Amino acid sequence: MEVDVDERIQNISSYDLSFFQKLVLCRGLKFAIPQRYISAMDVQPNFEDAYWKLEPTLPDDKKELATATLRSIALNYIQRKGPKPLKALVRSINQIKKRSDIVISKPGKGSGVVVMDKSDYLRLLFEASINDSTQFKPVESERPTRRGRPPKYYHPYWKKKNTLNQ
Repeated sequence: MEVDVDERIQNISSYDLSFFQKLVLCRGLKFAIPQRYISAMDVQPNFEDAYWKLEPTLPDDKKELATATLRSIALNYIQRKGPKPLKALVRSINQIKKRSDIVISKPGKGSGVVVMDKSDYLRLLFEASINDSTQFKPVESERPTRRGRPPKYYHPYWKKKNTLNQ
């Protein structure tokens, strides 16, 4: 399936994206490079636990078959090689991550990705939050004269205990 990379990305920042950066962003904001976190030492005990849980329910003539099957699955999992992403994609993801002057987000409507300068994004966010009276109420600029309970306030339990001690 051919997809126009520029069609899915709206770049309104001053930063020019490279082709590979556009290619990564075109895959969506949830795109991640698969990582292999499970070591071979963790896989084998999990399959052994699975076998010991299954063993009481298996008939005697099927136990060897179950053992061999689970061992084969575990070994195949340990020896498998995952798909390695292109080095250019990894490099472009890292370049995008390091940039602190741009913001990458979802558009308000539809699908795709929006790339904005951080200063413009913060300005728009600030304007939207101040002007939206349904979400926020204005707060007086003066500091209140008093905050919280008066300094001589005691919880009724402690008040009773203090009067008994006096």
